Amino acid sequence: MRGRGKVVTKAGPLPVGWSVSSLKNLAEIGSGITLNQDRAAKENACRYLTVAHVQRGVISSEDARYLELSEDERKTRLLETGDLLVVEGHASSMEIGRAALFEDPGEATTFQNHLFRVRADRNHVLPKFLLHILNSERMQRHWNSVCNTSSGLNTINRRNLRNVLIQHPTIDEQQEIIDALDLAEVNVEAAAKRTSALEEVKCSLLQNLQTGKTRIHEGFVHA
Repeated sequence: MRGRGKVVTKAGPLPVGWSVSSLKNLAEIGSGITLNQDRAAKENACRYLTVAHVQRGVISSEDARYLELSEDERKTRLLETGDLLVVEGHASSMEIGRAALFEDPGEATTFQNHLFRVRADRNHVLPKFLLHILNSERMQRHWNSVCNTSSGLNTINRRNLRNVLIQHPTIDEQQEIIDALDLAEVNVEAAAKRTSALEEVKCSLLQNLQTGKTRIHEGFVHA
């Protein structure tokens, strides 16, 4: 807000009322399940998500996959609505750390070992606010500078993720920011649809001109 004072923090100057915390103090961070022959889906088949399913801000429902997950494992390994999934490794250094928000599809779902599950403590940070932080350009630059590279794969480890600094205001202000970003996304989508509609009209007009269905008056040509 304009006129709002700033305070100096270990993450740089921030507006008064904001805090800086390591992610480990704001969320529970868990690792996924390693796939092997023993995990072939049998009588306890469970849907699981891979890196390919977790795009930036979106979880794809295509290409559903299943593995074997015991009843005891389901007590701690299943995803819950509001969980964040973060990509551990990718060939592109700008794609590691990309995150998406999980919503229960009505089917028990877990996740593979190349993903991290981040379960926010909602007393301190809202899942969707944390999603915007993790997908921000600042975070992309951070991972690009600290990631490890092995055999052409860029990776971050659990300790990297636990210790990353998160700037956050009060819960009320987080919700205000979420609402503002949601509205901006709606406006962007509406503008994209209008642009697409205009492109279709343009293509139709060009087609009509080329086929002679629409003619230009001679006066316009020599004007």
